[in-house]
Amino acid sequence: MDISEEDIQDNDRENIVDRIITGTIFDDNSNLKATLEEASIHEIAHAIRYMETDDREKIIELLSPEQVENVLSALGTIEDQADLDIVEELGEVETEDEEIGKKESEETLQQIDEIEYKEHSWVHIVAPDDDEIRKVSDELEIPIDFLRSPLDIDERSRIEVEDENLLVILRTPHFEEDKDIEYTTLPLGIILAENMIITVCSKKNDVMQAIADGKSREGLSTVNKVKFILQMFSGATTVYMDYLKKINRKTSIAQNEVLKSMKNEELIKLLNYEKSLVYFITSLKSNELVLERLQRTELLDISDEDRDMLEDVIIENRQAIEMTNIYSYILSGMMDAFASIISNNLNVVMKILTSVTVILSIPILVSSIYGMNIELPLQHSPYAFPIIFGGSVILSLIGAVIFIKKKWL
Repeated sequence: MDISEEDIQDNDRENIVDRIITGTIFDDNSNLKATLEEASIHEIAHAIRYMETDDREKIIELLSPEQVENVLSALGTIEDQADLDIVEELGEVETEDEEIGKKESEETLQQIDEIEYKEHSWVHIVAPDDDEIRKVSDELEIPIDFLRSPLDIDERSRIEVEDENLLVILRTPHFEEDKDIEYTTLPLGIILAENMIITVCSKKNDVMQAIADGKSREGLSTVNKVKFILQMFSGATTVYMDYLKKINRKTSIAQNEVLKSMKNEELIKLLNYEKSLVYFITSLKSNELVLERLQRTELLDISDEDRDMLEDVIIENRQAIEMTNIYSYILSGMMDAFASIISNNLNVVMKILTSVTVILSIPILVSSIYGMNIELPLQHSPYAFPIIFGGSVILSLIGAVIFIKKKWL
């Protein structure tokens, strides 16, 4: 087979980028310079695109300034086009992922429609309406009162048994930033059915969120129901302690504001924190009664390991009670002290204003006397005004000195 001269030239053109790279690698400047003279601007740009910095500099040193500018411009165009190609490829991949995601979500919805309650599963219900309550009650054969009781904000901590179902209500801390009283408590119901655990709450529960974030001491167990209840109490105590520390920090900030203020806004803030502490201590004490009943009762089969954990939870709850009591006593004392400070600050301001008023009344008294339409001393004197004005100032200064010495000003 005969190969024409044109085919050889075309083959040389196809390999010119490789020749540039090879020439750089072997540092053959004479052949490299000749190859660069044959190559176009785009071929040189393609050749140096993936080169190391040292090799790229060798190419640039053999080019004229005009060629360098053109090569770098072409290199930028090539890299921009490559970036666009990558973006298009990523867009195609994302489109495929979205389609796959839609299919998976549709399959998941179909599975949810067909799902059944499994043994040892945990169902958490937040703010259910009447229809949802009746549906859960019918499907799980749970007394409807067990589902409605935890939705009452004022429901106290207690234990109730009906048939084979056990209801445990504990008071949990709750934080709402937009409220006047940010820290309050609300009931959380734990229902132990035959092979399931159901928790019910009227709002999004902070304890549940803390457990979901991994702040619980141990992993949740839906098989061991006693351990599940204790973990809920332990999680609640942990959140109580966390909120108590935050309240303590906020009261310290409010303390600095009160010392500089004569208004009631800062005192109202402290009063709201004091209310929060009252809610906390009341709820913690009611939780303690439930824990002590669990310790004495035979409603649940408590193993030795669970009994040890129960004792630990009781100790943690008592520590939270003691901490709340301490913060409450401190805050109560601060409230009384700050009320006195605000009253004293007001008295100081009133004393200063009264002193200033008395001092300023001296020239007013003199001017009122000389404003009467009767014969007065210095009435016809050309120096009457400066004498009277100077006398008023001197009398005012004497009054100010007297007030300062008496510490009235």
